[in-house]
Amino acid sequence: MILLGVVIFGFGCAEKRIMPLKPTEQMLYHFDLSYTLDFEQPDIPDTESTWGFNVRLTLDEVHRDDSLSFRLDFLDVQYTDDGTRWVPHALTDNHVEVRCFPWGELLLVEGFDTISVLEDVQWLDFIFGALFPNPPRRSGQQWQNRLLPWPFFLNPESHSKQIVSANWEQPKSHHWKYDGTWYGKRGVTPLFDGISSGDIAAVSPWVTTHTFAWRRDITVPIVVTQQIFGTLERIQ
Repeated sequence: MILLGVVIFGFGCAEKRIMPLKPTEQMLYHFDLSYTLDFEQPDIPDTESTWGFNVRLTLDEVHRDDSLSFRLDFLDVQYTDDGTRWVPHALTDNHVEVRCFPWGELLLVEGFDTISVLEDVQWLDFIFGALFPNPPRRSGQQWQNRLLPWPFFLNPESHSKQIVSANWEQPKSHHWKYDGTWYGKRGVTPLFDGISSGDIAAVSPWVTTHTFAWRRDITVPIVVTQQIFGTLERIQ
C-alpha cells in the first residue's frame, strides 16, 4: 500500500503497461493521525496520542523494469499525548528507501530495521499502506488480496507479511473507497487480525488525499488492540 502510484496504464493482459512520466519534483505529504493502544494486561496502561508530520519522496532511480526507487524522508515529526503540548520525535531526519511500480505496486522497503527500533511509533509500518494503496483503476479490476512487502513493526523479520483483502468502489472520477480485512503473519504464525477502510483521491499517478481508519488486534509478541485513523494530504 504507499499510496503513491495509483494509475494503471494498459490495454490488455498481454501488453506492457505504459509508464507515466516519472516525477521530476520532490513530493511532500502531510500526515495527521491518531492512534490508541488498548492492552489486555491490566498492569500495562493504555495509550493514546496524536501525530503530525511530513514525509518527502525524492526519486533516486528509474530501473529497467520501469520500477522507481524513492528516498522517503521523515520531516518534522511531532506528537502530543495531552492535546496541548507538541513534542519533537526522534524519527525526524530518518529515512528509508522504497521501490514501487509507477502504477502503484509497492515492491520493497529498505532500511526499515534502522527506524523500527525507535520507541512509540508502533504505527510506523502502516504509513507505507497509507502512501501506496494501489486502488483498481480499470473496470473489472479487484485487489481482493494484496500482500504488503514490508515487515510488521512489532516483528520486523524478513518473513513477516501483511495482507489486505478489500472491496473497492469508485463513486466518481479520481475517487475511490475501500473496506475490508487486514492481517499479518510470520510463516504460519498469526501476528494480527484487523480491518481497514478509507477514501482516496488521486488526479495523477500519485495520491492527493487519503482518509483512513484501520484497526488490528495484535497477538504476537504482545496482546494489544491498535487503532489508527487520520488523513494524508499531498502538499507539494
